[in-house]
Amino acid sequence: MPSSFTGRAFRPTPVLWLFALSLYAAEGRAEGYFDPRAFDIDNPSRQPVDLSQFDTPGGQLPGSYHVDILLNRAHRVTQDVTFVRIGDRLEPQFTPAALADLGVNVAGLPLLRDLPPDAPVAPLSAYIPDAATAFDFARQRLSLSVPQIALRNTARGTVPPARWDNGVPALLLNYTATGQKAIYRENTAPPANSYYLNLLSGANWGAWRLRNYATYMTDNEGSDDGSYHRRWDTLRTWLQRGIPAWQSGLVIGDGATSSDIFDSVPFRGLQLASDDDMLPDSRRGFAPVVRGIARSNARVTIRQNGNVIDQRYVPPGAFVIDDLYPTSSGGTLAITVTEADGSEQHFTQAFAAVPMMQREGQLNYEAVAGTYRSNYGNYRPGFGQVTLRYGFPGAVTGYGGLLAAEDYQSALLGVGLGLGYAGSVSLDAAQARATLPARFTSEPQQGAAFRLQYNKVVDATHTSLTLAAIRYASQGYFTFADAADIHDRQDDDGDWLSRHNRRARLQVNLNQPLGEQGGSLYLSAYQQSYWGTGGYERNLNVGYSTTFKRVSLNFSYAWVQSVSSPDDDDTRQSDDRQFSLTVQVPLDGWLPGAYASYTANTDATRHHSQQVGLNGSALEDSNLSYSLQAGYDNQYGGSSGLATVDYRGGYGEAGLGYNYDSSGSRVNYRLQGSAVATPYGAALGQPIGETPALLHAPGAGGVKIRNNVGVHTDPRGYLVVPYLSPYRENRLVLDTTTLPENTDLPMATQTVVPTKGAVVLAEFATHLGYRVVVTLTRDGQPLPFGAVASLTGNPAVTGIVGDGGELYLSGVPPEAEIAVKWGNGAQQACRARLTLPEEDQGAPVRSVEAACR
Repeated sequence: MPSSFTGRAFRPTPVLWLFALSLYAAEGRAEGYFDPRAFDIDNPSRQPVDLSQFDTPGGQLPGSYHVDILLNRAHRVTQDVTFVRIGDRLEPQFTPAALADLGVNVAGLPLLRDLPPDAPVAPLSAYIPDAATAFDFARQRLSLSVPQIALRNTARGTVPPARWDNGVPALLLNYTATGQKAIYRENTAPPANSYYLNLLSGANWGAWRLRNYATYMTDNEGSDDGSYHRRWDTLRTWLQRGIPAWQSGLVIGDGATSSDIFDSVPFRGLQLASDDDMLPDSRRGFAPVVRGIARSNARVTIRQNGNVIDQRYVPPGAFVIDDLYPTSSGGTLAITVTEADGSEQHFTQAFAAVPMMQREGQLNYEAVAGTYRSNYGNYRPGFGQVTLRYGFPGAVTGYGGLLAAEDYQSALLGVGLGLGYAGSVSLDAAQARATLPARFTSEPQQGAAFRLQYNKVVDATHTSLTLAAIRYASQGYFTFADAADIHDRQDDDGDWLSRHNRRARLQVNLNQPLGEQGGSLYLSAYQQSYWGTGGYERNLNVGYSTTFKRVSLNFSYAWVQSVSSPDDDDTRQSDDRQFSLTVQVPLDGWLPGAYASYTANTDATRHHSQQVGLNGSALEDSNLSYSLQAGYDNQYGGSSGLATVDYRGGYGEAGLGYNYDSSGSRVNYRLQGSAVATPYGAALGQPIGETPALLHAPGAGGVKIRNNVGVHTDPRGYLVVPYLSPYRENRLVLDTTTLPENTDLPMATQTVVPTKGAVVLAEFATHLGYRVVVTLTRDGQPLPFGAVASLTGNPAVTGIVGDGGELYLSGVPPEAEIAVKWGNGAQQACRARLTLPEEDQGAPVRSVEAACR
């Protein structure tokens, strides 16, 4: 024996006693057993403690736990569940109503169907044959295994309407403000300023949503004296709500009909239509993507039905806009690209739905009654429209519609067919009768139109092809919107439109992936012809992109051909052809989050431009992005430069840009954000989309929420969570690593299921206080191991006393009282008061001793 042990009495430690007793228990019993008296071996005077609830694997105290519920391995809901002790284990206690919400076919189970909806049910296996439960206490996860025969036949991803949350009364605002100040090198030209404001405001009450969409524009471009032209437009005001029983939505006020059957028509009136958002993901089948090429630092303005629906600034080269506000599901967009030198590109982009197949047995409908909302004049005829689509067996869909107004009537009938490997196709025919102004024609105009839509995905090559073709069989066919436009334009423009209406339209979209290393190819083409003119309106975009050793290449070609206008000769047309190359090289090796870029543009007039740039992101959440560019143009502007910075913060988004060329310099800015106010609190935030949540963690300022860049609670603990999915489970997870030092969060996750447009309230219980280790004694002896302690006045703050009387609690105020219990006897409980020492301020965990009496 080493000399260091000479003269010492050997005294076994509690760890050695535990090890020896565990060996003894393994030999003497068929199941694992630990004798709690082992804790008293080195201290026989210690008070005994009842640890019976812990003497089996997984044993815990009965009570209510906030758990994730998985049904047959699929997550269903996160909620409080009561657990009761049955035999030697905890069992979840449900009610027939709660089981029905989880998808159990209560009406088909004899032992459940006759019970009251709120009757306690436990254990589950006693009521559902072959059912089983497993509670993972460490992960707070409850797994239910229920035979398929005992479940309702519901689609995957179904969220029961009983869980849909209409939210709280609220006022909300989404805003986007952009502006530009241009200073020209010629002293005689005044500075050119322009401003654009986009506002989507509203109010919620119960299931009702009131919304207003308005824009404000002002500029002094083209004004000799620098005076401003101002325009305020209220584009839409409407009241809407969901009708879950019909899986439909109701709109009262301004809206637009769908474009699935007839062309989209703006209206003011009443609309009742199917809402596919209410369907689960497995039962669901749009704003289009706009592509183009900018020669310089340009402003892109997108209009639909004459209204500006989006405006933003883009750098030189190919651009993609894929986040438009949805104003309707189809139609034609008018895109204007205003270059730095004031020159403009104009092109249109038509978009439409793919063939309108419906699932078997599924009905989709729309009924509208109201007046036509004119964009140019005062012609506002009343009209009514009804459309239906229904899925028949054998992958056949029938659809049709009627549209009737005082001076216009139309009927359409069609069929959609699933062709197996050949794809899917829809064919329809429409007949229309229009009475135009007498000064243009004295006879009613009649005609027919035939439309084909086709969609095909080739699985072997991953090729995606969509095709839409319309043939107007006679010159007398007008759409409702075309006829209304002619009524509004009682001048020569109206006369020209009445004689040169649309004749045929063809649209093709092709996407072709070329393998992991081959990149991808896309083609988008559009052509439209008109009666009485030999010209065509054409738009072709072809592109190829690939990545080689993290270096990305993008080639794009655009061809825009305009159609003749009332002031042009019928055969006169103009072409615009552009080619763009973009190369991006990541610079993570020396500048994290950054990449270098090179862009070259050229067109048919031998106009060339080149730009080199440095782009990247910074800060912990990468919520600061920046771009630096320098370029040269052989025709316009000569050398040029650009610098932009964008920041996404907790109260909104902001961007600032500066660019220059030989004509002058320009400064532009962008502000984007939201405001939400409810009876339970208010907050500012980033753009919220259609459906947000107001999250509140009292007193927990600066806490981040996962999967949202730059979003964090304000000093009061509020934050606006943007872009929730309506009628879907949305998990809100707070990042506990960002909690303040004196704040604890017992539950960091909540699941909400908002209805469309709702502002749901997510309240997180916070424990404001400190993390403390308390050494508890009674009559000079440590309290028994396993004793349960809770904070007086806040029973949610609990802990278990360890060996030696140590107790860890979080959320403890500077002055507190602790209640401790280790049995059912009157002498097996006590209370201890404690005061945290001031000298420990700033320590992550404070230590204190307290006597329990």
